Amino acid sequence: MVNATVAYDFDVGRFGAQAYVRANNLFDELALNHASFLTNSAPLRGRNFVVGLRTVF
Repeated sequence: MVNATVAYDFDVGRFGAQAYVRANNLFDELALNHASFLTNSAPLRGRNFVVGLRTVF
């Protein structure tokens, strides 16, 4: 699986913040969790994008 994350740190007043974009399984490959009893019946999710904002105070 190919994953990628891009993040930008900035300040909001006295607080620190981070904006990020994360992409998981970019090529939408079939992936299985081999440690699970449900390996063949429950594959991992496909392509996934997450956009978020994190603050520290």
